[in-house]
Amino acid sequence: MDTIPLPTFRRRWVSKQSLLLVDGDTRSLRVLEVSLRKAGFTVTPAVSVNDAIDKLELHAPDLIISETKFPTDLDGFELRRRVRAAPEWAEIPFVFLTTETAIENKIRGLELGADDYLTKPIYIKEIVTRINILLQKRQRVRFEERRDGRTRFAGRVQDM
Repeated sequence: MDTIPLPTFRRRWVSKQSLLLVDGDTRSLRVLEVSLRKAGFTVTPAVSVNDAIDKLELHAPDLIISETKFPTDLDGFELRRRVRAAPEWAEIPFVFLTTETAIENKIRGLELGADDYLTKPIYIKEIVTRINILLQKRQRVRFEERRDGRTRFAGRVQDM
């Protein structure tokens, strides 16, 4: 009896990039969460700014996506301010994904240091592409910082 060889697969063991997804609209939050999980991300949902801060204190994500308006007193702009003010979170890429289309809000978000300001509705493929671009940019910056830091060798090999 002949056996059929099974194909071998080479897997790249890469840790999933983690996202903090913040939106007060639970339906919108769930739809985006499921879509981003299917795209290969680890997603932590938060329904308010305080919920997001609590989750940030437990684990800093690779990227934050936030709505600008919430039913509570705090808004996404305040979340951005708090993230930016904390040294351990300041370098996390931040994206606004919102129903707010007014140019004033977009300018406000970008002036607060948001890396992108996107308006709903949005195609999942577009947001995944933008997320990947921001994450790759962050990885390049980290690599450059390491390369310019302690990993440089100086002198002659003989002396080592």
